[in-house]
Amino acid sequence: MEKMTKTQKEALATLLFVAIVITAVIRFFQNVGILPLIIVIVGCVLAFFSYRAIKRKKRLTYLKQKYINSRIVDRIFNGVLWQGESAKQLIDSKGNPDEINKKLVDGIKKEVWKYGRQGGKRLVVHLEKDLVVDWNLRK
Repeated sequence: MEKMTKTQKEALATLLFVAIVITAVIRFFQNVGILPLIIVIVGCVLAFFSYRAIKRKKRLTYLKQKYINSRIVDRIFNGVLWQGESAKQLIDSKGNPDEINKKLVDGIKKEVWKYGRQGGKRLVVHLEKDLVVDWNLRK
């Protein structure tokens, strides 16, 4: 019999933990009935949506304080790209890119920012002098 690797041991421990938790939950609800389960599920759903709403509101407040201009705030908040968007605005809109390719062409700083796959495609944004000049989706 071969020794288990560290990854296999961790996977087995995780599986055992999940099995114990599921067993405990099942036994608990067998003893107290279905109503507490429904209350817990509804509570979790409400907590999730409340958390999302609070997080969105905080983000919108942050953007309004940082940029003031409501048109720019709306574009950034909704993830809209535009020519002339600054690198900082792009980061606030899309987050940090997964990859950046930099080069200097005729004394002009040019960058290509690549973001993760979106539906099988990758967002590629071209910047010159820290301003968005073009973008596209590539396979």
